[in-house]
Amino acid sequence: METTSAVGGVNQSAPSHKVAGRVGFGLLVLLAVLIGAVTGLLLVYATDLPQLIELEHYRPNTITELYDDQDKVIGSFALQRRVIASYDDFSKVLRDAVISIEDKDFEKHWGVNGWRMIGAAFRDVQSNSRAQGGSTLTMQLARNLFLSPERHLERKSHEIMLARAQ
Repeated sequence: METTSAVGGVNQSAPSHKVAGRVGFGLLVLLAVLIGAVTGLLLVYATDLPQLIELEHYRPNTITELYDDQDKVIGSFALQRRVIASYDDFSKVLRDAVISIEDKDFEKHWGVNGWRMIGAAFRDVQSNSRAQGGSTLTMQLARNLFLSPERHLERKSHEIMLARAQ
């Protein structure tokens, strides 16, 4: 179907506008479906999340020490040998080294690095294994404090939501 323009020429762009409009509408519908699906999954997974208020009362397992009658340590027992230390107990050089090794973009992202996760997932598919994690330091903290170490999609989604909750 051809249409004529005001100057008397033939304009053949009308059918391509219809196709572009239909493709654009289809993409918007697809985007809406994806957003709805992601929102639904977030609502389902969010019901099992621990409350972040628990972080204010977090007390890690510490070492149990036994003393003799002269107050001398004769033994220490623990499942994990944790010692509570504050942020300032670690030198800036050590903090910077941990950040550069574990999450070099720590200061630039919002708790979750989407590109890093996509890259890790791509490498996992390529190697047919779970070699890459893609977690940021914030996500690792959320996992270590509140979640299990098992590797599955539900735990990863919980990790992401906890990392984003501020």
